[in-house]
Amino acid sequence: MILPSARAFRLWGVATLFLVCGWIVPELIVPGFLADVLILVLVAVDGWLARGHVVTLRRSLPPTAYQGEPTPLTVAVENPETRPLHLRLREVLPAPLADHAVSLDLRVPPRSVAEEHLTLVPVARDTVTLGSAALRVAGPLGLAWAERRAGDPVTVRIYPRIHHDGEAGRLIRAALEPRDGAHVQLRAGPSTEVASLREYLPGDDYRAIAWKSTARRGRPVVGERAWEQRQRLAVLIDAGRPMSGTDGAWSKLDHALASALALARVAVAWGDDVTIVLFSRALRKVVRTGGRTRDFAAVFEALHREQADALEPDWGAMVGWCSSGLPRRTTTVVCTSIVDPGTTDRLAAALGALASRHRPLLVNLADPAVAAAARAVP
Repeated sequence: MILPSARAFRLWGVATLFLVCGWIVPELIVPGFLADVLILVLVAVDGWLARGHVVTLRRSLPPTAYQGEPTPLTVAVENPETRPLHLRLREVLPAPLADHAVSLDLRVPPRSVAEEHLTLVPVARDTVTLGSAALRVAGPLGLAWAERRAGDPVTVRIYPRIHHDGEAGRLIRAALEPRDGAHVQLRAGPSTEVASLREYLPGDDYRAIAWKSTARRGRPVVGERAWEQRQRLAVLIDAGRPMSGTDGAWSKLDHALASALALARVAVAWGDDVTIVLFSRALRKVVRTGGRTRDFAAVFEALHREQADALEPDWGAMVGWCSSGLPRRTTTVVCTSIVDPGTTDRLAAALGALASRHRPLLVNLADPAVAAAARAVP
């Protein structure tokens, strides 16, 4: 596509003055008309020459970005020709990646590359693709632009936030730092892990008898139990209507996922087994990780596109799944937002049922705007 430039419109404005003055001086009509035709021909020739210019556009983005954290974008334009080029680039970025468009005005010397380094702050979790950008190349006379689409598609995955500031960030970094001597020591005591076997002694609890070993040896054998070396943690995240509220650009589910992943990283670093569950009306996603699988790429990949829906969470179904899908005495962190009295009653009943087999902990995400309105003077 060929478009006239601002210089061409200014020249047309001068030629139009000749035509207007032709009402007073008729001799100016013909020169004004010829000037209009000449400018039109020059614009067409200039645009045709601009279309023949070879320009290469390259855009560089990291394959993964993180919500709310700066992400570098590099735009490089290569000019292989022997004369300088004047270029204008405009690209409307996908909404999750940025809330504005990229507009650049570049002058590229002959046989060189011009680079622009930009910083984007992703606002939502998703997988997005940058399509080709609109590139305008100025002609040698500066009277026309030749517009084309340039640039190969670039795909980037926007994961939940991974770096935390303030006191929370300091505690997470301290928990992730390896320290000499920071390990669990085996001690005898009530637990579910068997440390060793010994013969039965008078006064031992009959429930500690290892019946299979007793049958093999032909005499009573009990199991010495030690404190559990690997804890079991489950993070149950409500992805229904209560978590769809937003605080600025982030939803409550965004905050819950960022916090859950930070907790999971710390737990896995200490050798614990972690299960992250997303649910609303039905079970939506179950992601398991443990001390042997410290690569969190699969965890981020499985969760980064999940969004809150408009359905009410089914607390009974969640408790039923925990009864069969989690080992006993699992520490369960329930992340939700209490938005109405009816939710409180159902949630209290679910936590009571959950406590019969596991160790529940409730995390309630409050809405700052609602809390401020509640504290304000009417």
